[in-house]
Amino acid sequence: LLPMVQGMRVEGDLSSEILLARALACFVETNHDAFGRLEQAAARDFENLPLGLHWAPTLVAAAEAAFMVGNARVGEVVLSHLRAFPDQVAFNGSWAIAPLAFGAGMAAAAAGQDAATDEMFEHALAVSDRLRAPLLRARTEIAWSRVLLARDAYPELALTLARDARDRLVGLRVKPILGSADALLREA
Repeated sequence: LLPMVQGMRVEGDLSSEILLARALACFVETNHDAFGRLEQAAARDFENLPLGLHWAPTLVAAAEAAFMVGNARVGEVVLSHLRAFPDQVAFNGSWAIAPLAFGAGMAAAAAGQDAATDEMFEHALAVSDRLRAPLLRARTEIAWSRVLLARDAYPELALTLARDARDRLVGLRVKPILGSADALLREA
């Protein structure tokens, strides 16, 4: 993903900068760069992020990156934008990315707001169920489980979420994400 995002990056385009920060956040050696890019992108609290099709998925990516690199300020800013739309779903024009409650949960986790984190993830699971979207539900279960493990909270819930996600993914035969669920279960 990283080479593709780097190749598609457009100088001055906030969305492509945030996607690059999200990709860089996956690697320990590039976390510092991801942190800096997020800070720069959020310099005006994302006021200059264009409204439209890519607004919501870009903020979800910013929330994930903020959690991954430990950027509480960006988490708070993203949460302030997404919290008002928990029933909406981020859509990139081709497929649904995530319930906005998922992004708000990731942002709250980055900001260290545990109660809001749990509330938003629970809401994201409910939205996924209403949409009959098992892949979105599994993605949410995996993310929430990671967040719970990172803050050493509710170990039984973290394990249950990871197991449920794995079982759901086995049934769907989605191998790339299934590996993520398996790794999470080993970690738990």
